[in-house]
Amino acid sequence: MKNQASTPTLDLSKSKPLEAKSTNRGGISISVVNTAGNGKRIKLSKDFMEKLGNPSAIQLRILDEKIILSSHFSDNDKSFKFSKANTGIIYNSAVVASFTKVLNLDFSSVTSVTLSNIQFTEATAESGKAILVAIVSCNL
Repeated sequence: MKNQASTPTLDLSKSKPLEAKSTNRGGISISVVNTAGNGKRIKLSKDFMEKLGNPSAIQLRILDEKIILSSHFSDNDKSFKFSKANTGIIYNSAVVASFTKVLNLDFSSVTSVTLSNIQFTEATAESGKAILVAIVSCNL
């Protein structure tokens, strides 16, 4: 008997798309991960990194109940380097603790929170140079 390709017999006309939302948020966002087993980290989205010019590190400051970040506020501010170039990931429990406290994030029933309430503006660094800063506030 000769092998012949079989014709599909599944009738897709009675099927329907899955009714679930995509978890790919895209756009400009920061995810804050706060777990005992998988570490504490923040992750800037690809679009966020591109908007900042793909820096190798960022500096963070607190303003009221907001966190502002830039690639360089001053030579005196601590810089937080990304784990690998262009990943947008910083593993640092103190940074996660600051985000949690300042933005009043609640991790009692979740391990991560994604923040998308981010505004960009220009500011003047201590050097007098114009810089782009991101202002992050809680949108939950």
